[in-house]
Amino acid sequence: MQSFITLTLLVIAIQAGAGIVPRYGINQDFVWTPDAEIPALIQAMKDAHIQAVRIAIRWTTVEPERGKWNFTKVDSVVHALHEAGIVILPTLMSVPAWASGVKPAGVKGFYDSFPPQRMEDWQEYVRQVVFRYRKEVRFWEIWNEENGADFYKPQPDAAHYVSLLKTAHDTIKSIDPKATVVLGGLQLNGIIPNPWLTVKTETSSRRFTTRAAGVILMSRTYIPTFWRPRNKGRLTLPNLFATQSA
Repeated sequence: MQSFITLTLLVIAIQAGAGIVPRYGINQDFVWTPDAEIPALIQAMKDAHIQAVRIAIRWTTVEPERGKWNFTKVDSVVHALHEAGIVILPTLMSVPAWASGVKPAGVKGFYDSFPPQRMEDWQEYVRQVVFRYRKEVRFWEIWNEENGADFYKPQPDAAHYVSLLKTAHDTIKSIDPKATVVLGGLQLNGIIPNPWLTVKTETSSRRFTTRAAGVILMSRTYIPTFWRPRNKGRLTLPNLFATQSA
């Protein structure tokens, strides 16, 4: 996933800066960063010439209970980054227990990795977040490591993830037609078989990315980046799609 994050942020930063100078980004979970440390951290990013950052805007954080929204921390982070001139790539993820129907105490690992029971609840979360930050954010990432059993429970489901992806895409575009939507960063780049996946098949990871790739190619509004192991060279999305859909 690190290659995906770095290259996606690089593409985003170049787009934002008219492509004149290569620009670099990092991943930083600002919402979990103590308030007192944020100004110094942003200044350190500026000193290091970091011009794009990937942050999580978790559903569990902004709507911990149905209908009770709290954007206090996220507001401060987004406004500070925007004022600093740093391009923001929020990740929309982390489903609250009230929306997934799970009991956190009985879940091993991340309880917020279960998908929502109702697509309407997911759509409203996306709508609330995107509308609120539409003037400060132009790039959105949907979920994180959705091909991994720890981030998509009870196990990865390409078809269901793509339904969340499409719903988020359509909602975002209805609010900001010029926004760019990117596929969630994949574990092991989406190519190498995931050793933690409960479905132990050599091509399970490829089948997952192929299904998502079909939506991406039709939409032409996502920026996916896939890589083969270093000794096999780069695997582009059209090649992946053509190979796996044959």
